[in-house]
Amino acid sequence: MKQPFVFQKISNHGSSNPIVARLAIQTFDLIQWLNVSDEEKKAIIDNYLDLQRRLLNCFDIQQRLLAARDKALSGAVEIWKSGQNTVPHVIGMQDEVENFLFSAKTYLREVARLLNNLFRANLPNEAAIFWDPKGGESKVAQWANDRFGEDHGTTRMLLSEADWIGEIVRKRNAVEHPNGKSGVLKVVNYERIAAGIIPPHWSREGASPIGPTDLYKDISVTIDNFLKLGEDLLIEAIRNDPAFPQIILAFVPEKDRDPKAPVRIRATVDLRQKR
Repeated sequence: MKQPFVFQKISNHGSSNPIVARLAIQTFDLIQWLNVSDEEKKAIIDNYLDLQRRLLNCFDIQQRLLAARDKALSGAVEIWKSGQNTVPHVIGMQDEVENFLFSAKTYLREVARLLNNLFRANLPNEAAIFWDPKGGESKVAQWANDRFGEDHGTTRMLLSEADWIGEIVRKRNAVEHPNGKSGVLKVVNYERIAAGIIPPHWSREGASPIGPTDLYKDISVTIDNFLKLGEDLLIEAIRNDPAFPQIILAFVPEKDRDPKAPVRIRATVDLRQKR
């Protein structure tokens, strides 16, 4: 008799959080449609639970940064009301940003492991597989081209992620190895310039410089990209090797998602399709 999957609370975040809904609940629903053994399914589910935990770390850092920003702005407003001048300052921002980049790079390591589990690949479990510092093909790109061909949907999906993933890795490397191949990470709090006060921003200086760009916006986009990357890999795996050919993976529009568990993808069966 097969043992059922056990649902267990492992964090302070419930199913209403999209990260939990889409990396845990959605995965439990979709994994049954992937043509792998029960043992492989368990390894993949364990992998997704690790992904969830890593991405929730990123989310928690983002929430602390948002709370610190709100506090800084509300304090500045009170000072401005009194007729005095000040510049808002987000306390602890540098440390939180560095922690975010560490958690982000760790998440990418888990994604590399997921790629191996889903596609039975044999790539290193490292974030570096997603980009090439010399601008050439990444290990993932080489693997996908060899496995599927350059025009395959899975190959194109993986190649489309290379630029933003590479920049996250470079930013983390700039923290770990300042003045190295990725340059130096510069994080700037609220800043007064001639035109007024500009919000927090970050950039890489030195080797292959980039930015500055809006810090808070970039972190929000990165978390969203991480979430989509994690779930899209399972979607691609099912499309490549479905347990049943009648399976259709349908996108759930954001307005139609259940706020109690806002999954993005659901599986349906096309009964018109022959086996």
